Amino acid sequence: MNLSLYLLTVLIWGTTWIALKLQLGEVAIAASIAYRFALASLVLFAILLLSGRLQKVDKRGQLICLVQGLCLFCLNFMCFYTASQWIPSGLVAVIFSTA
Repeated sequence: MNLSLYLLTVLIWGTTWIALKLQLGEVAIAASIAYRFALASLVLFAILLLSGRLQKVDKRGQLICLVQGLCLFCLNFMCFYTASQWIPSGLVAVIFSTA
């Protein structure tokens, strides 16, 4: 089980840079990020709901989640998507793996 979870993680994170390159284009960077994470949040919400693991979060926890999401995903991905317009995808993959 651990090996399969590890391989799934490597597959997902190893191909993230491909999604980055494919999303650049006619749609604004902020919209691409919003679409991507909206889809991911719907999938995660459905999995948690179906498995009975969805938990209620108080106001303070919601604020912490909001700040964490902005710092780890919004700002981080805005920088990566913007940089991906000018640097090769291989370099993006290496830099992204350090994040």
